[in-house]
Amino acid sequence: MKSALYTLYFSLLALVLFSKIANWFLNFSQATNDLINTAMFCLIGVGYIFLNHQSFNKVWPRVFTTICGVYLIIMNFIPKDTLLYALSIACVMCPLILAKIFKSKGQKNTEMADSISR
Repeated sequence: MKSALYTLYFSLLALVLFSKIANWFLNFSQATNDLINTAMFCLIGVGYIFLNHQSFNKVWPRVFTTICGVYLIIMNFIPKDTLLYALSIACVMCPLILAKIFKSKGQKNTEMADSISR
């Protein structure tokens, strides 16, 4: 079941990516662009909510990433503002940066442990 959900999620992401690229050549209407953008941000938000628990060992990055995912979903349904766009960019980037920081710290700790055990 989990494998089927992952396959569905990544298939939907691929469809959105294909739609964004097709828009460059086919010039979809504004309503279609809005629908594609809404689907894209909702899928990113769903990914941050459900897929982040494998990336972090601590609780606070999981909570922060979940809050960012919820915001990315909700921001599609509230009126647009410049501050909201800046916040949405931060909500897209911060979980990625956190994952990179914690991954590199984990690798350094593992490398230190390996060097000590030798």
